[in-house]
Amino acid sequence: MLSERDKSFLSQIEGEGDIVSVQSLRCFMRKGDLLMALPYARESALKTLSLYQPQRLVAKFYTHLVTFWVYFGLAGLLRSISLEIKESSPLVKLAGQNGLGFLLGNPNGPTRRIICLHRGTAGEWLVTKIGIQQAARQAVANEARALRALPEHLTGAPKLIAHQESPYFSNFSVGLIAGCSPSVSDTASVLDCLVSWQSDSRTPLKELNQWQELCGSVDDESCKKWLDGIAHHKVFSSVVHGDFAPWNIKMDREGKVHVLDWEFCRRGGAAGWDWAHYLIQVGLLVEKASCAEVLENVATWARSQTGRDYLKLAGWRNEIDAWIGSYLLYTHYLLNLDRKELITCWKKNK
Repeated sequence: MLSERDKSFLSQIEGEGDIVSVQSLRCFMRKGDLLMALPYARESALKTLSLYQPQRLVAKFYTHLVTFWVYFGLAGLLRSISLEIKESSPLVKLAGQNGLGFLLGNPNGPTRRIICLHRGTAGEWLVTKIGIQQAARQAVANEARALRALPEHLTGAPKLIAHQESPYFSNFSVGLIAGCSPSVSDTASVLDCLVSWQSDSRTPLKELNQWQELCGSVDDESCKKWLDGIAHHKVFSSVVHGDFAPWNIKMDREGKVHVLDWEFCRRGGAAGWDWAHYLIQVGLLVEKASCAEVLENVATWARSQTGRDYLKLAGWRNEIDAWIGSYLLYTHYLLNLDRKELITCWKKNK
């Protein structure tokens, strides 16, 4: 049974007015919530499943099991639903004869979005991200603008194909990227991608746009004083993705890096912040380590040969504390991520 929350959200997706088409879909559930709606057509269903990049073993196992069912014609084991797409639905122009599939965002978040897999006018596979509720509409619009503002040919960035905003929804489309989350063996390629986003010369932190905004946002006097103390340090400025994590990265068969979800992207930040985010998010959300363990693991990585080489390229050199601390304050105050416990642990150990 679908939860009342899922039913309500699906009714918003269906829209209002006359029925334009009816889509028969199969439900992929996670912890009692609808995670994905899979079309009956096998190829479309398999490509829809590729939108989800699980990181924990249980989620990976269940995803592989559902993929097995779909591939061998056993998808009837999944619950079916019918979606009545009406005139005002954001899906009305996306549903073709082979149907469409979609991945739903976090049901507990304020910005639950829909990520649709469908065919384009030329038969190519496209991914369209849609926001219906106000916060989600704004998030999707922000991401589309961020993609449009990126430097041309930025390594790993998707090409924006279409963008639409209306009083009822916002959406944008990019091409489907085949691949999977990076493994440990892909670390060098991922770091090379980040280095390619950097400027050509080192700049004092105090001259970076995001540093100036950060200093104007911090309300903790001890943190302000600490930031002032390292403001002269020179690093390379960089495009900062803001949510650079394995589940937002795909490695294709050729080993190329593709980065997804650019909603929090900003220019004029410090090189290295994205990699600190990568390590910390994996520690917190995948490994389920304590804040103290996460920070110690990041510092240990920074002291490794790979870590020393990368931090030198980013401009931090041996300033591990400055790298980690500035990242924590940046994400807490400018990206509104709750880093209170991490910051408390970091203060104790610095």
